[in-house]
Amino acid sequence: NHRMTLSLDLARHSETPHPMYGSRVPVKDASLVATLYRETDPRNKRRFNMHPLGGAGSYGFHFTPPAEGLYVLTLERRGEALPEVEFKIGVGVDTPKQDESGEPEDPLGFGRRKRRLAPRGGGVRGPLTPKGAGPTASTTMTAMSEPAGLLVDALSAKRPLKSTVAEAARALAAAAKDLPGTVPDKYAVGREEYDALARQLTGELDAVSKAAEAGDMRKTRRLFQDALNGTCAKCHVKYWWAITDDLSTWPRVVYSSEWRR
Repeated sequence: NHRMTLSLDLARHSETPHPMYGSRVPVKDASLVATLYRETDPRNKRRFNMHPLGGAGSYGFHFTPPAEGLYVLTLERRGEALPEVEFKIGVGVDTPKQDESGEPEDPLGFGRRKRRLAPRGGGVRGPLTPKGAGPTASTTMTAMSEPAGLLVDALSAKRPLKSTVAEAARALAAAAKDLPGTVPDKYAVGREEYDALARQLTGELDAVSKAAEAGDMRKTRRLFQDALNGTCAKCHVKYWWAITDDLSTWPRVVYSSEWRR
């Protein structure tokens, strides 16, 4: 059995574009509950509280699937109704790329019907641990999500436990070292900028780890926040969300034609 991290980005559609996020503005501080079950065993359902993973609007939870197969994930938000959403996730099998009717996914996520979508970004596709597969942007981000979430939680405490902060920072810095060289295929032309951002982030997270090891919580918090608001945000805006093609005017950006569509 392999432990999985299932993550999602939750956003609301805004008629007035946000200067950083465009028309899809991340939803923060949401209280989400996920229900997960094998498609062939709908009676055996498990519920999970989804926790913030560190990125804006990013939530997730950990799960160890008992067997390979196609799993169904449904979501709800405490205190507020969500559109009925249903994802199918392949564990050891391919994840469907479209719903059963053959219709393409609804890009805004507010369809009038029940939606069966392949996950965005870091969705699991194909075998969970394909032989000979090296790190990819998705697998590396998934590996980073758990220590990032632990670090956020530890630093948010009134009295941070220094050993916990140091452990999470060390694990995050180690996981980030796989980022250089994992540019998604569609951005292969821009791999130099991607790799530069990846190397910059690894250096920043190394600095976070050193500050945490030294027990300087104020410096650790500042360096980590700077990395999230700077390098991480740049990479997500261009290479994860495709909001812009040009980071030269950061933090102001021009929306890409793909994003406008």
